[in-house]
Amino acid sequence: MQLSEFDDYDDIDLSPYYAKPNRKARTRNRKKQTGAEQHVDYFSQIDFDTAEEYSAFEYFIGEGIIASGGPVLKQGKEACVYRCPAEGTERSREVAVKVYKNIEHRSFQALSAYLQGRLAEAGINRRDSMHILSTPSELQAFWVYSEFSVMQRLHDAGLPVPVPYAKCATAFAMEFIYEDDKQDEPALRLHEYQCGPGEAQNNKRMLLNAIERMLELNIIHGDLSPYNILVRNGKPVIIDFPQAVDARYNIRGREMLERDILNVCRYCPHERMSPQEETARLTERLWEPFSH
Repeated sequence: MQLSEFDDYDDIDLSPYYAKPNRKARTRNRKKQTGAEQHVDYFSQIDFDTAEEYSAFEYFIGEGIIASGGPVLKQGKEACVYRCPAEGTERSREVAVKVYKNIEHRSFQALSAYLQGRLAEAGINRRDSMHILSTPSELQAFWVYSEFSVMQRLHDAGLPVPVPYAKCATAFAMEFIYEDDKQDEPALRLHEYQCGPGEAQNNKRMLLNAIERMLELNIIHGDLSPYNILVRNGKPVIIDFPQAVDARYNIRGREMLERDILNVCRYCPHERMSPQEETARLTERLWEPFSH
C-alpha cells in the first residue's frame, strides 16, 4: 500500500515532523535516555508482523484487564468501542475497549493536518518517522499510541477524561463511563442529555475551562462537540482524541481550537453575544501565548 492512497499525503513536507537532534544527549550515558527517545523505543518493541494475529480482546484478557470480550457500544468510522466485563476488582465493573479499524479500510479526513507535529512532539527522527509511515500497521500503531498518550497526559493532569488502562498495536482499554456511578447505564452524550436548570451553563463553564487547561499542555482536541462529550453524574467527560494535535507544531492549531470553542459556545449561547463573537474573544485570549 502506497502512502499516496491517503488524502493529502503527496503534498506533505515531512521536514517539519523530524525532531531536531539532541547533541547533548548523545554525550550522556545511553541508559539515561530522554523521554523523546523512550517514545521511539515503543515502536521498536512492537512486532508488527504478528500484531494482527492476536485480537485486542485476547491481549487485554492476558493482561488481566478484561474477563472476556463484549458487545459493541459504539461503532464509528475509525474505531469501534466495546463494553467488556472487567477482570478483578481494581477497576469498575466494566472496561471500554476501543479497537481501531484496519487503516486500509478507513480514511481520516485531512490526515496530514492531524499527523503534522505529532512525530516531532514525540521526538521521532527522520529514519524512524519514515519507518512509521512506510506501512499501514506502523501508522496504525502510531495512531493508537498517540491517542492513548494524550489521554494519559490529560488524566494525569486531572482533566475530565476516562482513565486509560493499557494499549496494544491496534486498541486500548479505558474506564467505562456510566450515567451514574451507582448504576449500570452507559453515560449519555451531551447532545442527548436533558439538562436541568443551570446545568447547561455549568457544563459550558467546565468545558471551556477544560479547553484552556488542555491548551496549557499544548493539546487541542480537534473534534470537540456535544457528540464527543459524555455526562457522568451531571458533569461532562471528554472522549475521542484520535484527532488531537499539538498546538506548538500544527499549522492549523488556531483553526482547530476555534472550532472546538465554537461548538461549546453553540451548545449554550451567551446572553449578550453570539457564539461567533464569544468564540473570537476566547480564541484571541487563549491563543496569545502561541502567536509569537
